[in-house]
Amino acid sequence: MWPFRRRRPAEYSGSLRIGAHSSDPDAYRVWTVSESRHLDVFEALWADATPTEHGGSELRRWATLVPIRDPRFGVADVAVQFEGRTGCYLRPPHLEAVARRAEAERVASLEVPALIERGPGGATVRLILAD
Repeated sequence: MWPFRRRRPAEYSGSLRIGAHSSDPDAYRVWTVSESRHLDVFEALWADATPTEHGGSELRRWATLVPIRDPRFGVADVAVQFEGRTGCYLRPPHLEAVARRAEAERVASLEVPALIERGPGGATVRLILAD
């Protein structure tokens, strides 16, 4: 009898950029949650904004979607990061769709277009998730 060893699957690495920014704000249809918990991230983004972006009260940036894996459950959450800092999270059903895409592509993260809008209650982040 041969001693069989289970090979560990290859580690996820790299990032895949999908989609493109749009001039139409309605193209950004995927809403995120918990922006109010990460105010410092959005303050830093606004501090780096151009004068034109300040006047329009919206920023278009690339968001990095990072699946947070749990050994027992698979992907437990998907963090939305800007410049390496978590600003918000995805919710179902988009959470599962991003997790499946990242696993199928064997990447550690996905980069997607984000629209960050400044409002009286703080930041609102919407994404374009291309199929």
